[in-house]
Amino acid sequence: MIGRNTEKLKNVENQILEIDSTLKTKTIVVDFEKDNPKSLHEALNSQIEEIKEISILINSVGISDCNPSETQTFSEIKAIIDVNCYSQTLLTNLVLKNMEKREKKSMILSVSSIFGITPAPY
Repeated sequence: MIGRNTEKLKNVENQILEIDSTLKTKTIVVDFEKDNPKSLHEALNSQIEEIKEISILINSVGISDCNPSETQTFSEIKAIIDVNCYSQTLLTNLVLKNMEKREKKSMILSVSSIFGITPAPY
């Protein structure tokens, strides 16, 4: 599991282990909005390579800004693109290498918000 909030990651990990204590989980703390993309790629790649098998990737990273487009700054727009697009593309790319090695089926689930259907800002 990859996210920016250690406490929330731990909480989700505990919930998963309550359901099935035989599962193995790994948590990695990153902030796609603030961390440098090149260093993110290198750090995530090395940590993902350490994982023996990845069976499921759930992409649910996302942020939004409900302010009108004309009021958004360049840095706000860049943050939305980095978090919502770059993170999903990068993680899928890094995890696919691991998943292709598996003999069993793997799954990538990409979760988006209502903004995927109803764009905002208006």
